[in-house]
Amino acid sequence: RNLIMYKKLLLSTAMSLLSLTVLAGENRKSFDINKNSLIEIYDLKDLNAIRDGISEYGEASLYGLSQLCPATNGCIGYELMNDLDFDTNGDGKLDTKDAYWNDGLGWLPIKMVNGVELKLNGNGHLIKNLMINRPNADAVGLFGQAQNLTIHALGVTGPLLSVRGGMHTGIIAGNLISGSIDRVFTSGRVEGERVGGLFGSVNQVNIRASFSTANVSGLIAQDVKS
Repeated sequence: RNLIMYKKLLLSTAMSLLSLTVLAGENRKSFDINKNSLIEIYDLKDLNAIRDGISEYGEASLYGLSQLCPATNGCIGYELMNDLDFDTNGDGKLDTKDAYWNDGLGWLPIKMVNGVELKLNGNGHLIKNLMINRPNADAVGLFGQAQNLTIHALGVTGPLLSVRGGMHTGIIAGNLISGSIDRVFTSGRVEGERVGGLFGSVNQVNIRASFSTANVSGLIAQDVKS
């Protein structure tokens, strides 16, 4: 009986993984399955593709596609459908064997189109073990310099999380100019000039129920306005 239950569990796990494989990537048939105007993000490849999916007209796409997005105004952002982990091979360390290692530079911060609004709903999921090592770059974080950015219900954390940048460095964004942050938290290590656990610097940002327990080192910004 236990063997039968074990086989059923393996089959269920395999079907779940197959489902995620079919849904993720540029070959999927639709990009707004639950019709909430947010494109689903299933893996790091999808997350990385956001940088090329933000149009100057405020419509979101992924891999140049936006099937099932509203015909009138299109999709307005993205949502995580599961946790994402930059320790892609799961060996407990970040090195050349991991995707987005980028010769030790790590993740390239997403740069937003100036003035274009973007929404990212984490749906309570985690982005784990983000690594950025770009001390000679400014505006460093998951997002670089961002404007009109709204993030909801997201954690960016993990024992391997390390973000290192120059001027304006934070785990969520290096420099956030206007936006809204709700139920967001970070942990890990972050280092830079004008540095913070969430953001390096912010201006005119509504921050609600959000916090960071990150180990912060460097020149901490004193003139944060929110």
